[in-house]
Amino acid sequence: MRLNKILLKRAVAAFAAACTLGTCCIAGSVAWAKDDATAEANTANINPDTAVSLSIHKYQGTQGITNSGGSEIKKPAEDNTLKDKKPVEGVEFTLYKVQKDGQDIDLSKSAGWKEISVINDKANPSDYLKKDDKDTTKGHVFTKTKLASGKTNAAGLVKFVKTASDPAVSGEVAAADLAQSLYLVEETDTDGAKIDGAHVTVTGRVDPFFVTLPLANSTTNTWIYDVHVYPKNDTTNQVPTKTASDPTRMDIVADSGENKTDGTRITWKIAIPLPSPAKGQAYDAIGFSDKLAKGLTFDKVQNVQLVKYTTDGKPVTTGTGNTEKLENTTTDTYYTVTPPPEGNKQVLTFDLTKTGTNNGLAKAYTFYSAAKKDGQIAKLEAEVVTKVGKDVTDVKNIANTWADNNKTGNKDNPCDPGTAHTEDTDPCKTAPSDTSYYGTLKVTKQDKDNNQPLDGAKFDVYEITGNTKKDAVKSVENSSGIYSFKGDKGAAITSTKVGSSLETKKKTEGTTTTHGTDSVKLFVRKQSDKNTTSKTYCIVETDAPAGYDLYTKPVCYDLVEDSATTANTANTQTVKDMKSTPMSKIVGALPMTGARGLVILTLCGIIGIAGTFFYIVLKRRKEQEQA
Repeated sequence: MRLNKILLKRAVAAFAAACTLGTCCIAGSVAWAKDDATAEANTANINPDTAVSLSIHKYQGTQGITNSGGSEIKKPAEDNTLKDKKPVEGVEFTLYKVQKDGQDIDLSKSAGWKEISVINDKANPSDYLKKDDKDTTKGHVFTKTKLASGKTNAAGLVKFVKTASDPAVSGEVAAADLAQSLYLVEETDTDGAKIDGAHVTVTGRVDPFFVTLPLANSTTNTWIYDVHVYPKNDTTNQVPTKTASDPTRMDIVADSGENKTDGTRITWKIAIPLPSPAKGQAYDAIGFSDKLAKGLTFDKVQNVQLVKYTTDGKPVTTGTGNTEKLENTTTDTYYTVTPPPEGNKQVLTFDLTKTGTNNGLAKAYTFYSAAKKDGQIAKLEAEVVTKVGKDVTDVKNIANTWADNNKTGNKDNPCDPGTAHTEDTDPCKTAPSDTSYYGTLKVTKQDKDNNQPLDGAKFDVYEITGNTKKDAVKSVENSSGIYSFKGDKGAAITSTKVGSSLETKKKTEGTTTTHGTDSVKLFVRKQSDKNTTSKTYCIVETDAPAGYDLYTKPVCYDLVEDSATTANTANTQTVKDMKSTPMSKIVGALPMTGARGLVILTLCGIIGIAGTFFYIVLKRRKEQEQA
């Protein structure tokens, strides 16, 4: 049902019905039909001294307005159209006074009602409003003047009155020139929409609508001076997000050469739910900016696409047309990417195009319209690929997004990931972000007898995949330089070798020199992995220092990020080697084709047999000499 039909029909009908019946319109009064069954409120009964107000009650639900006849719904929970619906906080409405020929329309007099009787309840306000001073379109006879704007409070209420109290509590907004007249209401900003304190995306806006103050109540044949309206919006709890992928490798290395892509990379996926366009039938701007964290270098943008989701955030899998890739060609450019130039503070900008036959914004609106028709959510998704530098620690990345006036972060001054955004008034505090955490795995090699540091020990590093923790790793086996890990009762534990290895050596940092240590920085977790606090790695000694036995047990870590309070203990292990003996040298020289204990047992058996044979030979020789 059109909004002006709900809010204006009765009031305009009061005048229209009288004129249709051939009655005379006299200044200050209207002669109404005598039939009590069809009698409407009489404009002569309007008290011109009574103050007026407009209360807008914002609720979630199918786009439109609940028809309360202008009266307040005292018990929304019991109302058939509002029960099970929740109020929407943070939506801005703007109130405009409608004028004709530059003059206010005085609805305390019948002449004012005559002026607005041209309004058809099946038309849009735009059918009657001049776009500018040069607009001569037939039927465009009214202009609008802004009175005030206000956002709904936690109860979903914004109330326009002449004098306001605390808007956060009462929802009141001052409109000093509020009088008995015709008004236009527009929903002008849904960016801060919340339900139960949580941000939501408005996917269907309320159309602009006219409302008269006062409003005729045909049931009681009186006038309502405190008018209540109940616009509703389609909403979803889906909001813009930014999610980090696992890195392409767990350690941090640069590309091995020009045009190589074997270095460490993290991909950041940005998803923007498409709201209802601010201007009705087309989007004005959709995109994002990204100020890269220290240690990240922009590589490319990939996998730009429009995707349909259910209202609870699951990808739509039934039917066709659920995904539409936006791939730039020589003839069609759907998006532009402005990479961060040198000295530009690492800012990357992405925009859907506005010009051209097949532009990105047009594609987005067509896709959004199809999704909305099926009760689905449309999202724009894009992936930003970044190279990771060796000096990174906690790599945070923030997305500043915009879809018309639905914004996160700060478009003009992109959020700095290196700054703590703690103030509630800072838009960067709630901007979509994710963080990749790294920890420094350190090993110290010592002599078992005297704890002296030992240089020259080499270790391979393995990522233990899955959810296995270090205490579950019981042993390691070597098969021609390929190590595999075992748990209780020899159960296999999956693992992946990390490209970087360790070698304990002399290190000098400033005036401090150390021996017997080495370290490697490794990926730990993402902030978006809510249940992950550490990542398990194991190292195995592949070469012992000269004169020492190889340490044959796995050395494992539940690695945490360097910023964690437990990093000093959790991320450091000490491995102690024994000096080699003649026997250990023999054992160490034997092929390691199975468990080391089996090799030792075999060697002991050989020695035992040789000893027995030697004893028998000596005994027989002695017996022969005695004979």
